[in-house]
Amino acid sequence: MMETVKSKNSRTNSLTILLRLILGSLFLVAGLQKIGEPAAFARSIANYRLISGELVTWSAVLVPWLEILIGSSLLLGWLTRISAMTATALSLGFALFTGSALVRGLNVDCGCFTGASEVSVAHWLVNVLMIAAGTWLGLKGAPRLSVDSYLNNPDRLSLKSRLTLVALLLMVVGGGLLVNRPLHQPQGEAKIVFEQELIELTSVPQERETRINVRYKNLGSHTANISKVESTCGCTRAELSKKIVLPGESGEVTVSYKPGENTGQFEQKVRLVVEGQSNLPVLSLRGEIDPMTRAVPGVFQIAAGDSVIAKIESRREGFTPVVTGSSSPLRGVGMEQIAPASDGSPRVKLTLRAPLPRPTGHVNAWPVRIELAGAPACSIYFQTK
Repeated sequence: MMETVKSKNSRTNSLTILLRLILGSLFLVAGLQKIGEPAAFARSIANYRLISGELVTWSAVLVPWLEILIGSSLLLGWLTRISAMTATALSLGFALFTGSALVRGLNVDCGCFTGASEVSVAHWLVNVLMIAAGTWLGLKGAPRLSVDSYLNNPDRLSLKSRLTLVALLLMVVGGGLLVNRPLHQPQGEAKIVFEQELIELTSVPQERETRINVRYKNLGSHTANISKVESTCGCTRAELSKKIVLPGESGEVTVSYKPGENTGQFEQKVRLVVEGQSNLPVLSLRGEIDPMTRAVPGVFQIAAGDSVIAKIESRREGFTPVVTGSSSPLRGVGMEQIAPASDGSPRVKLTLRAPLPRPTGHVNAWPVRIELAGAPACSIYFQTK
């Protein structure tokens, strides 16, 4: 019976040692890799979109040092219980971040190690296993092959040990701030610029969404954090490939423009709001909207009492627009549908019953809007005869 108990204890001790060495190695390697690239780690943290600003900076500075301290303590078997429970708490935080990214469908690097892969269920499961291992070690301690067993004091901390632990924590904070001072106190500012500030689009289909990709680059000496993207109107959307851009790195913005009811020439602007950058980058889009439907002819010279006939044409093959009504800022404009043209296109007869207003310096034509079913409206313009 005694031999069975001893055998069981031996297996338990062996498992504890194995878990301690594996968990300690993981934390030590992760911390050593991150500590040399704090800005890259800050970008990984920010991409999760759970914390921002100073909290990202402090996390990027302190977490790698804490990982090194936890990993070293576990490998040595010194202050094992405290180190293991700290590792458990940190792993719980990692699991919350990766799990949140999976639930929200974010395609981000996990930030676990240098050159780590995109967040996946496997990363989340590894964090869960680390939580389990840390909890086991927090309960079992380090009974063999450890500094704790050598000191024969695994369950309580002496005053000397407590003071040593406080000193180590102060070293972590102080050393992290000293080594990573360029991250926390940047010398200079971020400077995001577009490779092209003006995009000329010759013709944009009215009924479809037009997309373009434009690259931007950080020419500054400080990591850029793009906090917001602003556009001229709701018809223009912009999506960024990355919001945290290191000095010298580039990203790409995808701009989508859908004219809707708009016609004629257009100019849309997209502005990136970059924290700490005084002159914000602006991208301009210019072009002409190619209408899906148009009235032929589009301009009439007309006087009171005159009637004109216009044909409604469509670029979409097999589609025949249906006229549903008309509207105009002019008074006394009548409209009636007449027999379609030989090609089947609808025709309308417009009658002006009152004189046109006198032309001004900026206005010499007045619109009559033709409402259509299943297609954007088109316009006819009246000029004084």
